[in-house]
Amino acid sequence: MYIKWIVCDVKSDMRNKFSASQEKWKDTTKAEGFIAQAGGWNLLNLNEACIISFWKNKKSLDWFMQNLHDKIFNNNKQAVSYKAINVGYFDKVLNMEGEVNSLTKAVGKSKLLRIADCEVKPDKAEHFVNMQKEVWLPGMRQAKGMLGGIFSKNNLRYLVSTFWDSKENHTKYTEDLLPGLKVKSNVADDIINIVGMKILLVDSWKVINRL
Repeated sequence: MYIKWIVCDVKSDMRNKFSASQEKWKDTTKAEGFIAQAGGWNLLNLNEACIISFWKNKKSLDWFMQNLHDKIFNNNKQAVSYKAINVGYFDKVLNMEGEVNSLTKAVGKSKLLRIADCEVKPDKAEHFVNMQKEVWLPGMRQAKGMLGGIFSKNNLRYLVSTFWDSKENHTKYTEDLLPGLKVKSNVADDIINIVGMKILLVDSWKVINRL
């Protein structure tokens, strides 16, 4: 699986325009290998729009970018609504198991996307991945409302994306389970930097391949 992660700095007076344009990406489903897309507003910066999409492989996304992307983008005139855009690409390492049995179901039912964007020390990468398998996956599986997600990487940058059924259940997880998982995994010793985001998802931005 291949993941595209987008963060847009939206003009404060153009949030409605951006949102209306984002609703017009439904034709993405015409691309073979497309799985799902979701997005919304960063709760720590409401002018920051975040979109994540999941693809069978890089070849599928490349085909979409070459054949469909520009047509959709030009038609919805989204470019006028933001000041800057940052795009990252990641390869799946692990599925994050949750309360539903597929990524598309997790995306469809979710209200909140939690992102942990981690830059890991070179000599700690193996430990960081092992702790994800041995500590974080089973620990987060216990969290009420954690529907599922993907753990992915690009060199020493790792993206942990999890979908939640509510902001309230994610908050309860951060209070009850997160502190213990941090200690058990010793994650602070593995990372150089971490950017955490809580994204309130907009249902009308979701695009899901139902096939």
